[in-house]
Amino acid sequence: MIGARVARALLAVALACGAGEATVRFVKLHELDPPELLDEQRRLIGDLSEITWFFGREGQAPPPGSLTQIAPGGLSYGWYDRPRWAYFDALGCVEYRINSLGFRDLDFPLEKPAGEARVLAVGDSFTFAAGVNLADCWVQRLERKLAAARGAPVEVVNAGFARGFRPESYAAWLAEQGMRLDPDALIVGFCLNDIATEIPMWVPLAPEFTPWLGGTSKLLTEVQRALARWRGTLVAAPSLPIKAKRIVSAHADEWQRARDGLLSMRDQMKARDGRMVVAILPMFSQLASGYLFGELHALVRDFCAAESIECVDLLPAFLGSDERDLWVHPHDQHPNDVGQERIASTLAAWFADHPLTPR
Repeated sequence: MIGARVARALLAVALACGAGEATVRFVKLHELDPPELLDEQRRLIGDLSEITWFFGREGQAPPPGSLTQIAPGGLSYGWYDRPRWAYFDALGCVEYRINSLGFRDLDFPLEKPAGEARVLAVGDSFTFAAGVNLADCWVQRLERKLAAARGAPVEVVNAGFARGFRPESYAAWLAEQGMRLDPDALIVGFCLNDIATEIPMWVPLAPEFTPWLGGTSKLLTEVQRALARWRGTLVAAPSLPIKAKRIVSAHADEWQRARDGLLSMRDQMKARDGRMVVAILPMFSQLASGYLFGELHALVRDFCAAESIECVDLLPAFLGSDERDLWVHPHDQHPNDVGQERIASTLAAWFADHPLTPR
């Protein structure tokens, strides 16, 4: 009798484990799908990685009526699978609407009105603001803050992806088209992979344990992962910081092109009695658990200091945060609306100490 009860108990445990295992495997099969880029009719263009090609392509003449590589008047969408944040529409989308001059911005006149302070913000997808709506872009938020502080008109032009996604491309665009906007100041949104494309946006946390049963049981591995997160024993992988010296040695040509681009933009603005500010954007990865990219920030700061380039490092505004609360989506580590606000607020505070005035 006792043996039968034990057998039934063991069978129940085995069935429960089996059901749990099946559930975990089913959930794994139904994880969040990668984000997609959709056209105006919400038809598929490609996955999120295509946004750089779609908006940041170069090597061709601007479309008619555009000051950028982007056709004016276009509308497309970024679609996300079950997003967390309230700013997404009912279909899980954000809108990418292009104005009459080819910028992801509200319409504004090509000729700068009298009394207006005009700023150009150049950069890649972090400046273009992939994953948020226009009103939430740090460029738009900064424009509102600067205008309120100045008590007079300010136009901050979102020139993200105006041409390409590297500083040398921004410099060429500035010389050929951007100066037509008569900017008083230039903000260069500098992403760390401008140093070298090898640098990842995100390095995932890895559990510091040896999976039970050699990892053959998804259920047990997920239980271990949850325990490790609860105990705070999830650690970075790799655990060592990214070494700036190794990156520069391995990618000397890329870093040199980036520096040449920054110097070209500095000289172009200086020739017109304008200002240039480099805003170093952090990678939203392990901000509270051993940020791996600190040496790269120092590399850019030191270069700017040596070349008399104004520089704002945005990293301190984010250190200590849980990056998951700042991501657009688990599949997209661009800053969400909260991250965009921190970027704008940090830059607005910097401009309060270094006032923006028309030339």
